[in-house]
Parts: sequence; C-alpha cells; structure tokens
Amino acid sequence: MSGTEDERRALACVLDSIEDGIHVRSDGVVVGLDEKVVRLEDSSCHPVLVSLWEEHGGTILEDLFGLVGEDAERVHSRQSKRKQGFGAFLRELSESLSTAMKLDRLPWESGTLPGPLSFADGLVRKAADDGVASTVSMARKGRGLQASMGWAWLVVQALLLEDDLEAESDYRSAMEWLAEVSGSGSLS
Repeated sequence: MSGTEDERRALACVLDSIEDGIHVRSDGVVVGLDEKVVRLEDSSCHPVLVSLWEEHGGTILEDLFGLVGEDAERVHSRQSKRKQGFGAFLRELSESLSTAMKLDRLPWESGTLPGPLSFADGLVRKAADDGVASTVSMARKGRGLQASMGWAWLVVQALLLEDDLEAESDYRSAMEWLAEVSGSGSLS
C-alpha cells in the first residue's frame, strides 16, 4: 500500500481490530465479510482510511495516540468534517500531542503563577505551541518587569524544544529566582 508510515500504521491498527473480514471498495463503500479476508480495491492508504474513518477512527486514535472520550470525539469529528489528507493529519496530531506532553512536564499549571511569573510561563507555553517567534510581540508589548522576560526563550529551547529533561529543574530555579526578585513570594 502506498502512503506514509503513519498511514500504514493507522490502517494496520484498523485491520488488526477487525474480527471478521472486510471489503473496502474504490467507491468508499465498506462491506463486512463473514470470511476472514481483507479486500482493498485501492492501493493507496488515504482513500481506504477515508472509507474506514467514520466507523474505525476511534480505534486509530486510541491505539496510536491514546486518545479516548471527549478528546477522541473532538479529533474524530474534526477530521470527519475537514477530510484533511491522512498523512498530514496523523503527523500534525502526533506533533501536537508531543508538544502537549512536553508542556505537561512544566511544574505549574497554566495560569496558576502570580504576577510576572505567569507572563514568563505564558511565553514558554506559547513558544512551545506556536514557536519562539510567536512570543516576540508578547515580549515587546510587556511593561516593566514583563519586558525583561526574554530569558523564557532560552528556557523553552532547552526544556521543550531540545527535550532536555534536566532543564525542568533549571526552569523551576529560574521561576523561584524570578519570584524572589519580583516580590511575588515563594513558590510551592
């Protein structure tokens, strides 16, 4: 089957989950078969995945990405409506989930830090999601202490972009130092 590695993995995931046989016609119709056989009229993964997505998309999302419940339903519905190419869809989903897992490593929840600390943390999170360049306007619009939050760019590169697990302690130390010098109080 032609397609990306992600598309082939997604298709394999669906085929592994089917107990009986299946026939996916080139017109997109999916027919269940009593005998344990797989018939695919297309030689490309994309049209087959389009045909299988409605019924088996949840299996792909759970098995390949660990998405269940409302998160899986939201992604499933978005792809059903958007009909993005599956190679790009699976790659983007993998990248966004990877970024979310990196952000989960940050020691504080978004929006829970006081004063200028929340601004610095916001820079780090935005840079991880949208790239360091996206934080430039945030930093330029800052006043006083917020205007000096450029150090967040260095932290995000080490902790989130370079995937340096030891950078978490550096991030924590930097935030504790910033809390002390800004008068925000101690962090717990």
